[in-house]
Amino acid sequence: MNRLETIASFVPVGSIVADVGTDHGLLPVMLIEQQRSPKVYAIDNKPGPLRSAYAMTKSMPQITLVLADGIQGLAEDVDTIVIAGLGGRTIVDILAVIPSRITTIIISAHVAMPLVRKSLHALGYAIDAEALIEEAGEFYEMARFIQGQVSYTDADYYLGPLLRLERSDVWTRWLEQWIAQTKYTLKQIPANDEKALEYQARLSLLQNEQ
Repeated sequence: MNRLETIASFVPVGSIVADVGTDHGLLPVMLIEQQRSPKVYAIDNKPGPLRSAYAMTKSMPQITLVLADGIQGLAEDVDTIVIAGLGGRTIVDILAVIPSRITTIIISAHVAMPLVRKSLHALGYAIDAEALIEEAGEFYEMARFIQGQVSYTDADYYLGPLLRLERSDVWTRWLEQWIAQTKYTLKQIPANDEKALEYQARLSLLQNEQ
């Protein structure tokens, strides 16, 4: 499966979904066509993408287009949030206050996924599904969070608690690439810079997983 198909497969059948940062509305269309969701809110904070989404979804009354910033004014019937393709810090800011009715959150951040895992864990969510996909030499992490309390380590935040258990070939290549990138970054930082300690700690954590 590709990224979009994997994200769609994480959506619980029958849930009411808010796709935040919907862009062209591809995910809402897929969710309706696959009958995974009876109703989807396609949310974006820019009129341009919503115009494109309208062209994709105008024949689907089950999809409602919403011009909004993040989850502000989220519809009362939404129980599942999807955010894909944004940076982890932006996602954490969007989800700083999550309505208690949200039972499922599906995330694919293009950077800072460890921050997302740690932040949502602190908000009372646990990971019950993860995927790592390699497309055109790039790696994409996806995780589904549900309400619940579990214990996680720093390695879980960085490398995914379920991905670490599976240790797929893709995960091994991803880990090797991350170690190489961290070593390269360390060489660029002066030894007395406080950032050097941060990256050295990350390198040790990653190497312990090999």
